[in-house]
Amino acid sequence: ANHDPLTGLANRRRFREHFDICMRQSERQHEPLHLLILDVDHFKLYNDHYGHKGGDEVLCHLASLLQRFAKRPLDLAVRLGGEEFGLLLYGAHPRDIEEQLLQLQENLKQLHLPHATSPTSSHVTVSMGAALISPQDTLDSAIANTEKAADNAAANASVAASNATDAAKNAAADVKDAAKDAGNAVASAADSASITASVNAGLIKDTELSAIKIDVDTKDGVVTLTGEAPNQAAKDRAGDI
Repeated sequence: ANHDPLTGLANRRRFREHFDICMRQSERQHEPLHLLILDVDHFKLYNDHYGHKGGDEVLCHLASLLQRFAKRPLDLAVRLGGEEFGLLLYGAHPRDIEEQLLQLQENLKQLHLPHATSPTSSHVTVSMGAALISPQDTLDSAIANTEKAADNAAANASVAASNATDAAKNAAADVKDAAKDAGNAVASAADSASITASVNAGLIKDTELSAIKIDVDTKDGVVTLTGEAPNQAAKDRAGDI
């Protein structure tokens, strides 16, 4: 059998035969040969939550998506095993490969496959890597090199996500501190305004006393009144407050 019974894609046996054909063709025609590898992220967690039937459905969705990208006669989509898939692309140049990766990610996102137990996303995601196959490569070395590229891409994405999370937390803390400072300033200004209003409202009713110059200081949350009376009588009356 040359096909995976679950997804209908080529299996490893078919892939190995096709790989040898493409390697010879590539060498004769001087055409590039690339291998893309996709691995479903946190697939065990998905199976544990949704069951194996749910996991199989995800694999079939991904296989159908991958098959649409095998457009040239020598392109081949393959299930390498478990949740790992491969896509052999004949004659594609590096800029084409980058576009393929981006398009795959976008198309997968549009499938809206939920993943409630994923620690990194609310929907199913994949880690992807691509590598140019050299004339010296065997199938095994080509897979190993591409898997390494996929692992590096996943690690870089994890670091970027962590950095973005830290930046968001720091920004939130800065906003919180700024709001606290603004609140303290408003409270301080309100205290000062309240004291001034009390003085002006006639709590100090004596004519001479109301002429006293009063300074209000609310530093460190402590209200201090200082002033100077215009004459001794006012000073004596002020001492009674």
